[in-house]
Amino acid sequence: MGIQVLHTLCNELNRCGRDAYILHYQFRAKGGQDFLTSADGVTGYCPDHTLIKRLPPNSSVEDLRELIDCSYVLYPEVLQGNPLGAKRVVRYILNNPTANGYAMHHDNTDFLVSFHASYWTTPDYLLTILIKDPHFNDLDTQPTLLRRMDCTYIGKGSKFGACFKIPGTVLVERVWPADKESLAVLLRNTRYLFTWDLATQTINDAILCGAIPVILRWAPYSHELFDTEFGRLPYADIRIEDSQLSIALDFESYQDTRLRYLAGYEAKVKGTGDDVACLAAAIEQHFM
Repeated sequence: MGIQVLHTLCNELNRCGRDAYILHYQFRAKGGQDFLTSADGVTGYCPDHTLIKRLPPNSSVEDLRELIDCSYVLYPEVLQGNPLGAKRVVRYILNNPTANGYAMHHDNTDFLVSFHASYWTTPDYLLTILIKDPHFNDLDTQPTLLRRMDCTYIGKGSKFGACFKIPGTVLVERVWPADKESLAVLLRNTRYLFTWDLATQTINDAILCGAIPVILRWAPYSHELFDTEFGRLPYADIRIEDSQLSIALDFESYQDTRLRYLAGYEAKVKGTGDDVACLAAAIEQHFM
């Protein structure tokens, strides 16, 4: 999802009158690092993001030094320091940086944007960009509690402790199903999605498809993670009594929360352009 968010941000910056580019970053296994764009100017871009400006093919970051020096350079939180040597740095914190296992090494002049209020205590700006994929919906599906299939999702949860597949469920992996359409088919037939990973788009995808996310472990996050600016994310907790696993769920209350959340989600998606325009103005103001 992080990649989709960054591409959407770049696309919307161009829509609101800025000149925004994406510089693809490649990690090399045997030392050294390089910034590059695809040689054909197309590979690596989502076809829906038609407004992203293309950079010419380049073999060295110094080929783009003039552009970098006059730009605001935005890094996701997974990049450390300032590898481009930019004069004006923006950091988009798309997940709690502690999940990386290393620090961002940001400077106190950087403009910090957080995707969620719980990811950074005092960001300069809060910007949640949501992705609406038409594959994920509950149209013409079985009522949730009549569905017969349950799934387990581990995802990034293995970083925070031991994880396992809940017996009798289908294991959803980060590489399987292989595409979004297949994942949507699976989730549209799923009753409960047992998840060890809380900071994942897969939970939102499940809710959109009518599946109920069941939280297996909150650490290292808290319940505040599911409190968003557009509504509370609906979920069920796990309960263990006498070594027996059960699901703590008031379905009627869950459905009420879900409907409010979906309405807020839709409104947030529609407001993306306005949100990005406000961010651009705030960045400009910060570096004046």
